[in-house]
Amino acid sequence: MDLRLVCKRLNEYANLSIACDWDNVGLLVEPSEPLLVTKMFLTNDLTEPVLEEAIKKEVNLIVSYHPAIFRPLKKLTQSDWKERSIVKCIEKRIAIYSPHTSWDCIEGGINDWILSAFETKKIEPVEPISNLIHPSGFTKNVKINVSSDIQENLVKNVTLTDSIRFIGAKKLIQSNEADFFEMEFLTSPKGVVALMESIRSLNNSDLNAFSSLRITNMEKPLMKNSGLGRLGYLSKPLRLKEVVEKVKSHFQMKTIRLAIANGKSLGRSLSLKPVDIFKFLFKKFYFDYHLKKTCFVKKVNL
Repeated sequence: MDLRLVCKRLNEYANLSIACDWDNVGLLVEPSEPLLVTKMFLTNDLTEPVLEEAIKKEVNLIVSYHPAIFRPLKKLTQSDWKERSIVKCIEKRIAIYSPHTSWDCIEGGINDWILSAFETKKIEPVEPISNLIHPSGFTKNVKINVSSDIQENLVKNVTLTDSIRFIGAKKLIQSNEADFFEMEFLTSPKGVVALMESIRSLNNSDLNAFSSLRITNMEKPLMKNSGLGRLGYLSKPLRLKEVVEKVKSHFQMKTIRLAIANGKSLGRSLSLKPVDIFKFLFKKFYFDYHLKKTCFVKKVNL
Protein backbone atom coordinates (compact mmCIF):
# COMPACT_ATOMS: atom_id res chain seq x y z
CA MET A 1 0.00 0.00 0.00
CA ASP A 2 1.26 3.49 -0.81
CA LEU A 3 2.67 5.34 2.21
CA ARG A 4 0.31 8.29 1.78
CA LEU A 5 -2.70 5.99 1.80
CA VAL A 6 -1.44 4.28 4.96
CA CYS A 7 -1.06 7.68 6.65
CA LYS A 8 -4.56 8.63 5.51
CA ARG A 9 -5.98 5.48 7.10
CA LEU A 10 -4.11 6.16 10.34
CA ASN A 11 -5.42 9.72 10.38
CA GLU A 12 -8.97 8.46 9.82
CA TYR A 13 -8.59 6.29 12.92
CA ALA A 14 -7.35 9.22 15.03
CA ASN A 15 -7.33 12.69 13.50
CA LEU A 16 -4.01 14.38 14.18
CA SER A 17 -5.83 17.66 14.82
CA ILE A 18 -6.94 16.43 18.25
CA ALA A 19 -3.37 15.92 19.44
CA CYS A 20 -1.96 18.42 21.95
CA ASP A 21 -0.58 21.57 20.36
CA TRP A 22 2.84 20.95 21.93
CA ASP A 23 3.05 17.47 20.43
CA ASN A 24 4.82 16.40 17.24
CA VAL A 25 2.61 13.86 15.50
CA GLY A 26 2.04 12.41 12.07
CA LEU A 27 4.55 11.44 9.40
CA LEU A 28 7.94 12.46 10.78
CA VAL A 29 10.25 10.79 8.26
CA GLU A 30 9.19 10.41 4.62
CA PRO A 31 11.62 8.74 2.20
CA SER A 32 11.57 9.84 -1.42
CA GLU A 33 8.73 8.47 -3.53
CA PRO A 34 7.57 5.94 -4.42
CA LEU A 35 7.35 4.06 -1.12
CA LEU A 36 5.07 1.04 -0.94
CA VAL A 37 4.49 -0.19 2.60
CA THR A 38 4.59 -3.99 2.82
CA LYS A 39 5.50 -4.31 6.52
CA MET A 40 4.70 -2.07 9.49
CA PHE A 41 6.47 -2.14 12.84
CA LEU A 42 4.73 -0.86 16.00
CA THR A 43 6.77 0.32 18.99
CA ASN A 44 6.43 2.50 22.06
CA ASP A 45 9.81 4.20 21.54
CA LEU A 46 12.17 4.07 18.60
CA THR A 47 15.45 3.15 20.27
CA GLU A 48 18.50 1.85 18.42
CA PRO A 49 17.86 -1.82 19.36
CA VAL A 50 14.25 -1.45 18.20
CA LEU A 51 15.43 0.04 14.91
CA GLU A 52 17.88 -2.81 14.37
CA GLU A 53 15.04 -5.29 14.88
CA ALA A 54 12.86 -3.38 12.40
CA ILE A 55 15.67 -3.41 9.81
CA LYS A 56 16.13 -7.17 10.21
CA LYS A 57 12.40 -7.64 9.63
CA GLU A 58 12.68 -5.48 6.48
CA VAL A 59 9.86 -3.11 7.43
CA ASN A 60 8.95 0.00 5.42
CA LEU A 61 7.09 1.92 8.13
CA ILE A 62 7.67 2.29 11.86
CA VAL A 63 4.72 3.53 13.91
CA SER A 64 6.34 4.86 17.07
CA TYR A 65 3.85 5.90 19.76
CA HIS A 66 6.28 8.49 21.16
CA PRO A 67 7.67 10.88 18.52
CA ALA A 68 11.09 9.88 17.26
CA ILE A 69 11.61 13.59 16.55
CA PHE A 70 10.28 15.91 19.23
CA ARG A 71 12.60 18.87 19.67
CA PRO A 72 13.87 20.54 16.48
CA LEU A 73 16.98 18.93 15.02
CA LYS A 74 19.77 21.33 14.07
CA LYS A 75 22.00 18.64 12.64
CA LEU A 76 22.04 14.95 11.74
CA THR A 77 25.31 13.39 12.86
CA GLN A 78 26.56 10.12 14.28
CA SER A 79 27.31 11.65 17.70
CA ASP A 80 23.75 11.33 19.05
CA TRP A 81 21.70 8.10 19.09
CA LYS A 82 18.48 9.81 18.04
CA GLU A 83 20.20 11.52 15.12
CA ARG A 84 21.82 8.23 14.14
CA SER A 85 18.42 6.53 14.15
CA ILE A 86 16.86 9.14 11.87
CA VAL A 87 19.81 8.98 9.46
CA LYS A 88 19.61 5.18 9.32
CA CYS A 89 15.85 5.29 8.65
CA ILE A 90 16.44 7.64 5.73
CA GLU A 91 19.26 5.44 4.39
CA LYS A 92 17.11 2.30 4.68
CA ARG A 93 14.04 4.08 3.24
CA ILE A 94 12.00 3.50 6.39
CA ALA A 95 9.19 5.96 7.14
CA ILE A 96 8.34 6.99 10.72
CA TYR A 97 4.85 7.89 11.92
CA SER A 98 3.91 8.98 15.44
CA PRO A 99 0.33 9.25 16.75
CA HIS A 100 1.11 9.98 20.44
CA THR A 101 -1.59 12.17 22.07
CA SER A 102 -4.04 11.70 19.20
CA TRP A 103 -4.26 8.03 20.25
CA ASP A 104 -4.54 9.12 23.88
CA CYS A 105 -7.55 11.35 23.22
CA ILE A 106 -9.81 9.24 21.01
CA GLU A 107 -12.59 7.04 22.34
CA GLY A 108 -11.25 3.50 22.63
CA GLY A 109 -7.66 4.77 22.56
CA ILE A 110 -4.74 4.40 24.95
CA ASN A 111 -6.43 6.01 27.98
CA ASP A 112 -9.55 3.87 27.65
CA TRP A 113 -7.43 0.75 27.26
CA ILE A 114 -5.53 1.55 30.47
CA LEU A 115 -8.74 2.20 32.36
CA SER A 116 -10.19 -1.11 31.19
CA ALA A 117 -8.06 -2.74 33.91
CA PHE A 118 -10.78 -1.67 36.36
CA GLU A 119 -14.49 -2.25 36.73
CA THR A 120 -16.05 1.17 36.32
CA LYS A 121 -19.58 2.48 36.32
CA LYS A 122 -18.74 5.73 34.59
CA ILE A 123 -15.85 7.11 32.53
CA GLU A 124 -15.34 10.68 31.40
CA PRO A 125 -12.40 12.67 29.96
CA VAL A 126 -10.42 14.92 32.30
CA GLU A 127 -10.26 17.63 29.65
CA PRO A 128 -12.89 17.20 26.91
CA ILE A 129 -12.07 18.49 23.44
CA SER A 130 -14.28 20.14 20.87
CA ASN A 131 -15.35 18.57 17.60
CA LEU A 132 -13.15 19.48 14.66
CA ILE A 133 -16.15 20.81 12.73
CA HIS A 134 -19.63 22.02 13.63
CA PRO A 135 -22.33 19.36 13.05
CA SER A 136 -24.03 21.68 10.56
CA GLY A 137 -20.86 21.83 8.49
CA PHE A 138 -20.67 25.62 8.85
CA THR A 139 -18.18 27.59 10.92
CA LYS A 140 -19.43 31.21 10.82
CA ASN A 141 -22.62 32.96 11.86
CA VAL A 142 -23.12 36.15 9.82
CA LYS A 143 -25.62 38.90 10.68
CA ILE A 144 -26.13 42.20 8.86
CA ASN A 145 -28.78 44.92 8.95
CA VAL A 146 -30.13 45.97 5.54
CA SER A 147 -33.06 47.92 4.15
CA SER A 148 -36.12 46.10 2.83
CA ASP A 149 -35.18 46.50 -0.84
CA ILE A 150 -31.68 45.14 -0.24
CA GLN A 151 -33.14 42.32 1.86
CA GLU A 152 -35.39 41.13 -0.97
CA ASN A 153 -32.67 41.33 -3.60
CA LEU A 154 -30.08 39.69 -1.37
CA VAL A 155 -32.24 36.62 -0.81
CA LYS A 156 -32.85 36.39 -4.57
CA ASN A 157 -29.27 36.97 -5.65
CA VAL A 158 -27.23 35.08 -3.08
CA THR A 159 -26.45 31.62 -4.39
CA LEU A 160 -27.23 29.28 -1.53
CA THR A 161 -24.67 26.51 -1.73
CA ASP A 162 -22.91 24.15 0.63
CA SER A 163 -20.98 27.18 1.88
CA ILE A 164 -23.93 29.56 2.52
CA ARG A 165 -27.26 28.93 4.25
CA PHE A 166 -29.91 31.63 4.78
CA ILE A 167 -31.47 31.37 8.26
CA GLY A 168 -34.00 34.20 8.19
CA ALA A 169 -34.73 37.94 8.40
CA LYS A 170 -36.02 39.79 11.47
CA LYS A 171 -37.66 43.20 11.18
CA LEU A 172 -35.81 45.78 13.26
CA ILE A 173 -36.99 49.35 12.90
CA GLN A 174 -39.25 51.39 10.66
CA SER A 175 -38.27 54.79 9.34
CA ASN A 176 -39.94 57.24 7.01
CA GLU A 177 -37.83 55.91 4.18
CA ALA A 178 -37.67 52.12 4.60
CA ASP A 179 -37.96 49.14 6.88
CA PHE A 180 -34.76 47.51 8.11
CA PHE A 181 -34.14 43.82 8.63
CA GLU A 182 -31.49 41.82 10.43
CA MET A 183 -30.47 39.03 8.06
CA GLU A 184 -28.75 35.92 9.37
CA PHE A 185 -26.64 33.39 7.46
CA LEU A 186 -24.51 30.37 8.25
CA THR A 187 -21.38 30.11 6.14
CA SER A 188 -18.04 28.45 5.71
CA PRO A 189 -14.94 30.71 5.63
CA LYS A 190 -15.17 30.80 1.81
CA GLY A 191 -18.91 31.42 2.04
CA VAL A 192 -18.28 34.61 4.01
CA VAL A 193 -16.28 36.02 1.12
CA ALA A 194 -18.98 35.14 -1.44
CA LEU A 195 -21.70 36.64 0.79
CA MET A 196 -19.75 39.88 1.22
CA GLU A 197 -19.33 40.17 -2.54
CA SER A 198 -23.09 39.83 -3.03
CA ILE A 199 -23.82 42.50 -0.42
CA ARG A 200 -21.24 44.84 -1.95
CA SER A 201 -22.66 44.46 -5.46
CA LEU A 202 -26.20 45.22 -4.28
CA ASN A 203 -24.99 48.32 -2.46
CA ASN A 204 -22.91 49.62 -5.37
CA SER A 205 -19.70 49.03 -3.43
CA ASP A 206 -20.89 51.29 -0.59
CA LEU A 207 -18.71 50.23 2.36
CA ASN A 208 -21.21 51.73 4.80
CA ALA A 209 -23.37 48.71 4.08
CA PHE A 210 -20.97 46.70 6.26
CA SER A 211 -21.21 48.96 9.32
CA SER A 212 -23.67 46.57 10.99
CA LEU A 213 -21.88 43.39 9.94
CA ARG A 214 -21.31 40.84 12.73
CA ILE A 215 -19.37 37.63 12.11
CA THR A 216 -18.96 35.13 14.95
CA ASN A 217 -17.38 31.72 15.08
CA MET A 218 -19.88 28.95 15.75
CA GLU A 219 -19.13 27.10 18.97
CA LYS A 220 -18.31 23.47 18.33
CA PRO A 221 -19.85 20.89 20.65
CA LEU A 222 -17.61 18.59 22.66
CA MET A 223 -16.54 15.28 21.18
CA LYS A 224 -18.26 12.32 22.80
CA ASN A 225 -16.07 10.32 25.21
CA SER A 226 -12.88 11.90 23.85
CA GLY A 227 -10.27 14.17 25.35
CA LEU A 228 -7.15 14.27 27.49
CA GLY A 229 -7.00 11.84 30.40
CA ARG A 230 -9.81 9.82 31.95
CA LEU A 231 -11.71 9.91 35.22
CA GLY A 232 -12.93 6.48 36.21
CA TYR A 233 -15.69 6.00 38.77
CA LEU A 234 -15.11 2.59 40.31
CA SER A 235 -17.94 0.12 40.64
CA LYS A 236 -16.69 -0.58 44.17
CA PRO A 237 -13.93 0.88 46.37
CA LEU A 238 -10.44 -0.56 45.97
CA ARG A 239 -7.43 -0.40 48.23
CA LEU A 240 -4.32 1.12 46.71
CA LYS A 241 -2.57 -2.24 46.82
CA GLU A 242 -5.39 -3.74 44.74
CA VAL A 243 -5.03 -0.94 42.20
CA VAL A 244 -1.31 -1.68 41.94
CA GLU A 245 -1.95 -5.39 41.35
CA LYS A 246 -4.53 -4.67 38.66
CA VAL A 247 -2.15 -2.29 36.88
CA LYS A 248 0.68 -4.83 37.02
CA SER A 249 -1.58 -7.56 35.63
CA HIS A 250 -2.99 -5.33 32.87
CA PHE A 251 0.45 -4.23 31.69
CA GLN A 252 1.96 -7.68 32.32
CA MET A 253 4.67 -6.13 34.49
CA LYS A 254 6.40 -7.75 37.46
CA THR A 255 7.05 -4.46 39.24
CA ILE A 256 5.97 -0.84 39.02
CA ARG A 257 7.28 2.27 40.75
CA LEU A 258 4.76 4.00 42.97
CA ALA A 259 5.03 7.31 44.83
CA ILE A 260 2.93 7.35 48.00
CA ALA A 261 1.73 10.65 49.45
CA ASN A 262 2.61 11.78 52.97
CA GLY A 263 0.76 9.82 55.62
CA LYS A 264 -0.71 7.31 53.14
CA SER A 265 -0.14 3.57 52.77
CA LEU A 266 -0.88 0.71 50.39
CA GLY A 267 -3.87 -0.13 52.56
CA ARG A 268 -5.54 3.18 51.71
CA SER A 269 -9.04 2.71 50.33
CA LEU A 270 -9.98 4.64 47.20
CA SER A 271 -13.42 6.18 46.98
CA LEU A 272 -15.92 5.71 44.19
CA LYS A 273 -14.56 8.86 42.58
CA PRO A 274 -10.77 8.29 42.54
CA VAL A 275 -10.02 11.54 40.75
CA ASP A 276 -6.49 11.97 42.10
CA ILE A 277 -5.31 8.44 41.43
CA PHE A 278 -6.66 8.40 37.90
CA LYS A 279 -5.21 11.80 37.10
CA PHE A 280 -1.91 10.45 38.38
CA LEU A 281 -2.05 7.27 36.36
CA PHE A 282 -3.73 8.28 33.14
CA LYS A 283 -3.02 11.87 32.30
CA LYS A 284 0.54 12.78 31.53
CA PHE A 285 0.11 16.45 32.41
CA TYR A 286 -1.06 15.62 35.91
CA PHE A 287 1.47 12.83 36.15
CA ASP A 288 4.35 15.20 35.40
CA TYR A 289 2.82 18.00 37.46
CA HIS A 290 2.49 15.85 40.60
CA LEU A 291 5.98 14.47 40.28
CA LYS A 292 7.46 17.95 40.00
CA LYS A 293 5.27 19.87 42.43
CA THR A 294 4.17 17.43 45.15
CA CYS A 295 6.45 16.20 47.90
CA PHE A 296 6.45 12.41 48.15
CA VAL A 297 8.20 10.72 51.06
CA LYS A 298 8.25 7.16 49.71
CA LYS A 299 9.25 5.43 46.53
CA VAL A 300 8.69 1.71 46.44
CA ASN A 301 9.17 -0.90 43.77
CA LEU A 302 6.22 -3.29 44.01
